Amino acid sequence: MTYQLTLTVPGQPPVHRTVTGTTPVDLAQAVHHHARGLLGAQVDVHLDGLAGTVHRGTACVGEFTLDPIKETAGTPGPGRDDGIRWGWTLAELDDVVRRAVTRTHQYRACDADERYATGWHAAVELLYTALDPPSERDLYCAAWRAADYLTTRTAEERGVARSRGDTYTGRMDLPKWHAYWETVTRHTAGPEEPVVERLALTQIWPRLHPRYQAALHALAVHENYYAAADALGLKHCTFYAQVRHARNAFLALWWEGETPRRGWRDRRATTEPTQLHSISAHVRKRRRAGVAA
Repeated sequence: MTYQLTLTVPGQPPVHRTVTGTTPVDLAQAVHHHARGLLGAQVDVHLDGLAGTVHRGTACVGEFTLDPIKETAGTPGPGRDDGIRWGWTLAELDDVVRRAVTRTHQYRACDADERYATGWHAAVELLYTALDPPSERDLYCAAWRAADYLTTRTAEERGVARSRGDTYTGRMDLPKWHAYWETVTRHTAGPEEPVVERLALTQIWPRLHPRYQAALHALAVHENYYAAADALGLKHCTFYAQVRHARNAFLALWWEGETPRRGWRDRRATTEPTQLHSISAHVRKRRRAGVAA
């Protein structure tokens, strides 16, 4: 039979739960697990008919009543035929899980439906595998921990480290994640870009003025504006102007019929030849300077 449990604790509003039982022992166990979940400590239930008291040691800490719930013919009573154990109903379990999965700010970092589903399955699993009636706190903690673990794992899959670092070593850069996603499974570019560039060069180059061709060719060979200008016998300012006009003409043909992008800056115009080194060269230079010091 199904009963409406009303549990009253001094200083707190009454708590209503639905319990089921056919014998006084079943009812006492159902009341006990709700009382323990509410009070959070070892308690004893004294049942006298459809009423009773809750004791902690020798002190009375609460009272309760059980009111029979009339069931409509052909309709199963809540908590009895809906597949929930230990007197729990779907509505009560849903309330516990929803409060658990929204307990911390982490619920914003993961899909809400996934967190709820994870917490729900954890609570149901505990409810059906427990040898003793689990308290409300037990179900609450099971749903909360499962949902937070899901959020943490989801963040790690996206490259966000845990607060304690990767594998509890204190590292926050997730080296294993980067080793997999940035090397083995990195997206590689297709052959389209180099093919398009080569075809475009062969089509645009003959359409450039010979003066522009000479300026670009000299700059490509000498890799330096001053040396290229001297090779063509031009003043530096004149050579700069020819290169600028040549690039503008080239880009006009390249972006023909499209919206042109923003141009780039050629560092060879302002950087001394002795400074055009790779990063490795700069590292070696710093090491030699440190040893000399």
